[in-house]
Amino acid sequence: MSPPPPKEPLLPSDNLYSSDEIARLFVRAAVTPFDDPELRFAVLVPKEWTARDVEVTRAQLAEDARRPVTLAEFGPPGRADVLVNVSYARVPPHVTLDRFVEEFVRQLGLEFLARQRGDMNGRPVEDALVRMPRVEGAAPVVSRLTASRLGPRVFLLACSCREADHERFARGFGAAAVSFEPGARGWAR
Repeated sequence: MSPPPPKEPLLPSDNLYSSDEIARLFVRAAVTPFDDPELRFAVLVPKEWTARDVEVTRAQLAEDARRPVTLAEFGPPGRADVLVNVSYARVPPHVTLDRFVEEFVRQLGLEFLARQRGDMNGRPVEDALVRMPRVEGAAPVVSRLTASRLGPRVFLLACSCREADHERFARGFGAAAVSFEPGARGWAR
């Protein structure tokens, strides 16, 4: 039996916070988007962050097999450049998580900076740090993409910030990635 691959330092996922720090710094957001229990999820976000308004049309929901549909967004007040976004796409069973992430990155013209596969919160994941395409006059942006499958859907957690701020937010983004639970039925734990 071979040892597990080493963890990617740009994608922290182990020993991020003590249980006391989690209780002090984070809240477990349990969300049922569109009142659809098939889309419910839970995720840790910093206590001071707020949910942001998300508008999704029926046409976007009907296209969930062609492009991801945003379910929720969270971020710090007054900081539009820091975001945790949860989305899903309906994906055929033969499409693996790594293939889904590769195609998503390719279609958006993103650049892989780091990748790892793993098991987070009891679910297999494909985890990547990507750089967004450069926009003239804007600071470079990176996003931690964590994909996991639940039935016919792939849920995608995207934690984004300016590249210069990544080190500051990496642990918190790691807490979101590790705690993310598609299909959560509440968080009594």
